[in-house]
Amino acid sequence: MRRFSIPYFFLLVLILALQGCTEAMRKSFDAVPIALGMSGEIIVIADEDHWKGNVGDSLRYYFGGPYPILPQPEPMFDLRHFTPNELAADELRKELRTYMIIADLSDQDSPTTQMVNKDFGEEKFNRALSDPSFFSQTGREKWAQGQLIIYIFGKDEAALRQNIVRSFNAVANRVNEHDRNQLDASVFVEGEDYKLMAQVREKFGFEMRIPGDYQVAME
Repeated sequence: MRRFSIPYFFLLVLILALQGCTEAMRKSFDAVPIALGMSGEIIVIADEDHWKGNVGDSLRYYFGGPYPILPQPEPMFDLRHFTPNELAADELRKELRTYMIIADLSDQDSPTTQMVNKDFGEEKFNRALSDPSFFSQTGREKWAQGQLIIYIFGKDEAALRQNIVRSFNAVANRVNEHDRNQLDASVFVEGEDYKLMAQVREKFGFEMRIPGDYQVAME
């Protein structure tokens, strides 16, 4: 009996090891989804009172303001709001493309502040409290592949509102750059019309990318 038990023992160990590897591989493939969402959309993670108060007004004024020079008003970014609790209640809300996390670090009971504290760690969080030049941070792929995470924070509400204004240009450029590949993929499905591009260059003296499925309606 002992002669047969040793091979069976090693066979059992091998089967269990293979099952463990298979389960680990399955989890590694399932764990990180691909981020979804529209270009120009920003998911704002903030406490409810901030979103409905002066902080939210500042966000909407700058990031939700009309895009310049268009013939009709169009918001620069589409803002959607979730509280941290609403985000945690639905896993699908964690699979979108672009997030902006807004935190008043003086409120230690704030779920958003607690989220920032957890993401930053003690050393970086303390720097955010004490260093006025450190008011914004960028992260990627927190919950899904292809995500952009932007943190804007301040030592109190007044500093937070000021930092929203200070970071607007840099954050807007970063979000637009993040969206560029997705926009190109949707706008230039048919490639580019190099003949029309050459005509624009010749007649008006500037470069303009023109999608391949565009036609001249009037000249």
